Amino acid sequence: MSTIKRLPYGVSDFTDLRRKGCYYTDKTHFIPRMEAAGRAALPTCGCLFLIRPRRFGKSVFLSMLAAYYDLARQEQFDQLFDGLWIKGHSTAERGQYQVMHLDFSQATVGMDGTLKQKFDRYCSTKFDGFAEMKPWYDNYCFAEESLRTDPKMFNSDMVIYYLRHHVAHGKSPKAMLDTNTRTDYKKLKRLVQLDGISEREKGCIEQIAAEGSIVAELHGSFPAERIFDEGNFVSLLYYYGMLT
Repeated sequence: MSTIKRLPYGVSDFTDLRRKGCYYTDKTHFIPRMEAAGRAALPTCGCLFLIRPRRFGKSVFLSMLAAYYDLARQEQFDQLFDGLWIKGHSTAERGQYQVMHLDFSQATVGMDGTLKQKFDRYCSTKFDGFAEMKPWYDNYCFAEESLRTDPKMFNSDMVIYYLRHHVAHGKSPKAMLDTNTRTDYKKLKRLVQLDGISEREKGCIEQIAAEGSIVAELHGSFPAERIFDEGNFVSLLYYYGMLT
């Protein structure tokens, strides 16, 4: 006697749906077509916008894509996609991405406050890792025009260091700063103690320490005996990795 499958009414999670043996309309044949469409869209916006009315299966479809591309669920592919078209036609991008799946319908569940407050709290729970990284890796600036106006940037090298550790060990690194990118303050102290350093260079370091930034033109090269010429000292700090 064959097992009667359940109708997945109200189920929007692809993994849950497959494990419970519910009916599922196979739409996996759209995956290679979407990848091709995405590559074609790269010169312009580089993204796809899916428009469908309510109850057309958008949430399940996105959940299926998350399960297909997620690096963390790569080993579950055979179980989750058994019997579906993509099982025998998988693409090179399967299981190659770190996927963060956001379900904004959950933003209002069990929360008090305005819609904006609920939305912010939901995002905070989903972006816990980024909240932990913010005080360590945020507030970098790479253009004078953005110094006082635009939001600052995360240090990409340090973010990759954090994420690599999280993927490998499932937790944050004990040392939040990558020693390869950490400012060598002993080296900076030796610079300050050099006999040839002038009050101007000392003032430059004091300005960086007090204001967190300095604007100067980078010099591509200069001889050692001209390290303390105007402009060269800031370039030296940049090449030492002490300034962005």
